[in-house]
Amino acid sequence: IGSWPVANSTLMLIVSGILVITLTYVLRKKLREVPGIFQNICESVYESIEGLLVQLTGDAARSMLVLPTLGSVIVFIMLSNFMGHIPLLTSITYKGEPVFRSATADFNTTFALAVGAVLAIQFIGFRENGFGYLGHFFKFKEVYRGFKQGIGAGMIAIVEFFVGLLELIGEFIRIISLSVRLFGNMFAGKVVMAIAIGSFAYVLPALWLGFEFLVAFVQALVFTSLVTVYYTMVLKHDEGH
Repeated sequence: IGSWPVANSTLMLIVSGILVITLTYVLRKKLREVPGIFQNICESVYESIEGLLVQLTGDAARSMLVLPTLGSVIVFIMLSNFMGHIPLLTSITYKGEPVFRSATADFNTTFALAVGAVLAIQFIGFRENGFGYLGHFFKFKEVYRGFKQGIGAGMIAIVEFFVGLLELIGEFIRIISLSVRLFGNMFAGKVVMAIAIGSFAYVLPALWLGFEFLVAFVQALVFTSLVTVYYTMVLKHDEGH
């Protein structure tokens, strides 16, 4: 746009966002006590996501707190994955370049999602545990208390201190793990699909496209499930929970 470069994956993000907003607006305007087909589908998706989160967290109340966010994430990833496999959409070109490209096949998208998810988890950790949450990573008190009990306990506390630092490093590794897993699967699928279309005109590309839709669905579930598990790990549980 002028001198401002816009990635084709960004255009796909914009289209996905407009589609979700439009469908949501239409649904809200046409909500009925006796649902039609479209409302039935939306309610089924909502209930499935709610059931998944409750199963992962084991706490219905806490699941409802994150349902709007994680529900949006899973719908966004699933829709972005599916739209990246629509042949008519991805075949549109401008000056020989595709106008639309799967958003989740761009590492920038998956990396941004992973960073946002991990930052949100850290925010929840501070909200649940206060600044004591930092003690999960920096175990200075444990080292002090350990040496007060004796040399043996102090050495064990030092080991636990380094384990805490590894936990801190693990938070950054989660960003890489989440982003690379989603990006790798979606990008590899696009490459294999291109090879299949170039090598075989019929049958195999159609079969592979069906498989890619399944992968797109599974990867959305995997990403959201992992984020939900990380969320439960930072919660402050009640005694006996």
